Amino acid sequence: MPCGGRLHCLLALCCCACSAARRALRPREAAALRAAAGRGGDGERAQVAAEINSRPGVLWRAGVSPRFSGLPLGASEALCGAVRTPRGGALQRAPSRRAPRAGAAPAPERFDAAEAWPQCARVIGNVRDQSGCGCCFAFAVAGTAADRLCIATEGSVAVQLSEEELCFCTTARSHGCDGGSMAEAWGFVRDRGLSTGGPYARNSSSGHRSGYCKAYSLPPCYHHADAARRTDGSLASCPEKHAASPSCPVRCDPEAQAPYDDFENARYRFRGHVMFFIGFGGEVDEIAQQMMAHGPVQTSLKVHSAFEMYISGIYHRLEEETFLGWHAVKMVGWGTENGTKYWRVQNSWNSHWGEDGYFRILKGVNECEIESDVIATHGDAVWSGPGASEDAQLRSRQKSRAITRGR
Repeated sequence: MPCGGRLHCLLALCCCACSAARRALRPREAAALRAAAGRGGDGERAQVAAEINSRPGVLWRAGVSPRFSGLPLGASEALCGAVRTPRGGALQRAPSRRAPRAGAAPAPERFDAAEAWPQCARVIGNVRDQSGCGCCFAFAVAGTAADRLCIATEGSVAVQLSEEELCFCTTARSHGCDGGSMAEAWGFVRDRGLSTGGPYARNSSSGHRSGYCKAYSLPPCYHHADAARRTDGSLASCPEKHAASPSCPVRCDPEAQAPYDDFENARYRFRGHVMFFIGFGGEVDEIAQQMMAHGPVQTSLKVHSAFEMYISGIYHRLEEETFLGWHAVKMVGWGTENGTKYWRVQNSWNSHWGEDGYFRILKGVNECEIESDVIATHGDAVWSGPGASEDAQLRSRQKSRAITRGR
C-alpha cells in the first residue's frame, strides 16, 4: 500500500512496504544521501535516490549530482531540446543517405573511440557543458563533427567546433535554448561550415588559450559544487533555465588567434552525405561498424524523470518514470558488464554529472529509443578548412573501408 507524499508525485515511485529483500546501499552512498538530505532543496532528490538504489534488479545507481544539486526534480527538462529526424519525406535540403540495413559483421564485445584513435582522444573526450539551455542538439552535433573531422584528418585537425554558432544561427526548425533539429544542424555544418569554438571563457583562467573563434557565451553549471570540484571558483552557477537565447554571432571573439580568427573563412565544412539510422532500432551492428570505421555518432534518447540523478552503472528506464523530453548526445563506444551489453555515451551536462560526464545505457534493445535516430557524416565525407589535408583524408578513408569490409 503506497504511502503518499512528494516522492511519487514527481517520479511516481511508490514507497511501498516490500516483503522482498532490498539491496543495501554502500556505506559511502548512504552517507552521501544522508548529507544531501540535510541540504536545502536536495532532500527530495535524496529520497528518490534512496528508493531507486533499494530496488532489486536496478543496474544503475542514483544520487544527488552536483550538476542538479539545489534544483527541483525535473530540472533537466529544460535541457532536452532535440527535434527528432522526420520519418519519411525529405530529411533535409541537401543529399543524405539512410544507412544500410543489413550485411554488417558482428561487432566486437568492447570498443572505445578515444582508444581507437589516440591522436584524437583529447577531442573525443572533451565533455561539454550546455549550461541551462536546451542546446543539446548543437553540442551533440558539434562534438561529433569535431571528432570525425579529427579522425578523417588523422589527427592533424584536432579542434573544437562552435556550439554557440550552431545553436543560435541555424534554421527555422531550431530555436536556440528552446531546442532544434539535429538533421538541420548537420546540414548547417555541411552547407555553411562551422567556426571553431570553446567553453565559456568569461573570468576564466583558461579562457581562450586555444585561440579558437567563438566561445560559448553561457556559464557552466556548478550548482552547490565545492571549490575543489570547480574548474574556476570565480564563476557563478548557471540559472535553472535561460530566459532568452543569445543572438547569432557574426564575428570571432577578440581573443581569437590565427588561423581561427576569420569568422567568414576559417570554417570547417564537408562535402558528401549525412548518414541516418532512422527506424525502430535493430541496426546495432551497422551502427557499431560505422563507429569503428569513422568515429562517434550523434543520437538522441527519451529522457525520463530519474535520469538526471544517474551516478553510475547501466541505465534503463524505471516503469514509473515520466517522460521529460528528447535529448541529443554523442555515442562513443560500447562494452559488456556482468553479461549485460551497454552503449557508452557522452552527455553535455559537464563532467560532474554521471560517470565523469558519461553514462552507460542498455545496448541492443533500443532503450529509450537511443538506437532509432543515429546521425553522422557518411564515409564519403571530405572536410575542408584550416589544415584539413585531402591526402590524410584519403588514407583515413582507405583504412575505414577495410574496417567496414571486415578485413
